[in-house]
Amino acid sequence: MMRPPTGSRGYASGTGNAPRVENRPLTQHGLGGMKNPRTSHGVRQVQDRNYWLGLIGAKVSEVHSEIQNLHVEMGEQEEAAESYITYKTMASQTAAELAGYSFLLIPKY
Repeated sequence: MMRPPTGSRGYASGTGNAPRVENRPLTQHGLGGMKNPRTSHGVRQVQDRNYWLGLIGAKVSEVHSEIQNLHVEMGEQEEAAESYITYKTMASQTAAELAGYSFLLIPKY
């Protein structure tokens, strides 16, 4: 048995089996093309794998930036602690020196 030519394969004219144009999705040449899975409010109706991967990626990025901020803050706190220790030792040395001078300033009767 011989195959029918490509143009008429499976669709005998007049049988009503031909695909209807209304049932095919529109492309960039059509009226609107395929619609995004969003409603008019911008909230996604279909939450597929890419949606969840996007959310996870956003959270990972947020956590990474927060870790960087905490590292910077921790470095600033360490510098402040070192400065505090330095100033505290200088203050105790100066207090000891002033105590020695105050002894000289007290009048002897």
